[in-house]
Amino acid sequence: MDGQAAIALVRTASLSSLVEAEVMRLILSGDLQAGQQIKEISIATRLGVGRSSVREALRSLEAFGLVRIEHRALPLEELKCHQSFCAGSPSASAA
Repeated sequence: MDGQAAIALVRTASLSSLVEAEVMRLILSGDLQAGQQIKEISIATRLGVGRSSVREALRSLEAFGLVRIEHRALPLEELKCHQSFCAGSPSASAA
């Protein structure tokens, strides 16, 4: 693709839709295998785009049933407040 064609493509499509099309191409070509875990950062680095564009593209592909996004919640550790930071909070007065 020459420079003018690339510019025309970017003008008519959002970055996330271009990422979506490329990830779909990778899936259909077998470069990304069924069951393989896709990491946002890997795709972003590979395509030279930001993670937000990849996230948006993956959400769209999830709607098509091509990928499944699994959210993993991380438990918070108990906060240990410094007096100047937590002054006035209920936990600071109990400490």
